[in-house]
Amino acid sequence: MEVANTKTMNIMKLNYVQSGIVVAVFLLLLIYIVRSEKKKQTRLMEIAYTDVITGGDNYKAFCLKAENALEKDTAKMALLCMDIDRFKLVNDLFGFKMGDEIIRLIWKLWGDMLCEGELAAHREADRFVALMHYHSEGELLKRLDKFCSQIRKIKNMNYKIKPSIGIYLVSDRSMSVDSMSDMALIAQATVKNQIHSYYAFYNEELKSRIIHNKEMEDRMETALAHHEFCAYFQPKYDTETKELAGAEALVRWNTGDGRIIPPTDFIPVFEENGLIVGLDEFMFREVCRQQREWIDQGRRAVPVSVNLSRYNIFYSSFINKYQDILREYEISPKLVPLEITESVMSEDEVLLRNIIDELHSIGFSVLMDDFGTGYSSMTMLGSMPIDVLKLDKSFVDDIGDSKGEKIIRSIIDLSRGLGIRLTAEGVETEEQYEFLRKMKCDEIQGYYFAKPMPGSDFQALLNTEK
Repeated sequence: MEVANTKTMNIMKLNYVQSGIVVAVFLLLLIYIVRSEKKKQTRLMEIAYTDVITGGDNYKAFCLKAENALEKDTAKMALLCMDIDRFKLVNDLFGFKMGDEIIRLIWKLWGDMLCEGELAAHREADRFVALMHYHSEGELLKRLDKFCSQIRKIKNMNYKIKPSIGIYLVSDRSMSVDSMSDMALIAQATVKNQIHSYYAFYNEELKSRIIHNKEMEDRMETALAHHEFCAYFQPKYDTETKELAGAEALVRWNTGDGRIIPPTDFIPVFEENGLIVGLDEFMFREVCRQQREWIDQGRRAVPVSVNLSRYNIFYSSFINKYQDILREYEISPKLVPLEITESVMSEDEVLLRNIIDELHSIGFSVLMDDFGTGYSSMTMLGSMPIDVLKLDKSFVDDIGDSKGEKIIRSIIDLSRGLGIRLTAEGVETEEQYEFLRKMKCDEIQGYYFAKPMPGSDFQALLNTEK
């Protein structure tokens, strides 16, 4: 009996030990599962709040941290939104791998700009955000100037990196970070694609301007569809003989209610929203159509130049479209020279030179408009295959002033030395005309001869030249 009891006790002890082992194993397994799940959740959280390109915070993480900082930090703070002008061109020309590498380089510089307690994130594509302390606007701009200076030094390809930064000085901390970002984006839009403007501060006036531009943009799309735009022609004359040498096509907007909106009111808005591409194409097509009509009527064909916006040059495949239009109307490219502004030259010299070479191979002449407004250097001009320089009106207005006249003589000598023809714009008086004639300027354009006119009036001029 005693032996049986001892045996039973041993079995019970063994069962207890086995049960303890099972429980211990179960607990260890449970701990492992819980820890694994926590690691998994932590990893998922990291993924959810980490930017895949830079490895830094994404916009979601930035918003959470920024809201916390704005709640606890009483110092003056500014929310900044930045993107890179024409960054799509990097991906299109060099591929997404190169694009991502540039984003990482920019991210490092953006992060290096920060001080303790400040935040930054890569929002999406080429967009970045930051929350920064500041003592004064001037102190904040010094930091941004340093950043912009550093970003311009990135030179691993023939592409000039130009940031556009909108700044919202936080005044209402009850606003969401998203709303503050919207304010900064409104400011950013005012410097987007502006060659020498890198940042802007948000204010209510900007908001009103954006609303106005949006209304104008909505009207523009309708106007393009309903053919409210038309071409006016300003004649160009041979300076020596005073014979008609050509014209420049200028856009006019005749609204449905009979009003005429000046180009200064709508061209900048077109350039901001990209609709300028459609307007450029419309004007090119309209000039080709008009040239075809005049040729069919037996009139003497003279070149009518068309303005080509910087947006069109760098953003769209306009050359193929323009060739199709030339074929459609059976027009020689020599009858439709293309005008680009001098400011375009400072953006991407290599790319622009390649585009001009391609235009020349097709048969287009290329004119540089607004020459002398301060962006191009003489060295750059010598390397750029331009056919005609158009002397800006601001120089013509200085005729009569000895210093102004010396500058004009220098420009005329320069163009002659480079084998480039010269057209003087904005000529309004006999004195201006006589000076330019004596200096042997090639062509004259301005109110001295004629204002911009509808196609029917320009046709009347062609009648006299038939």
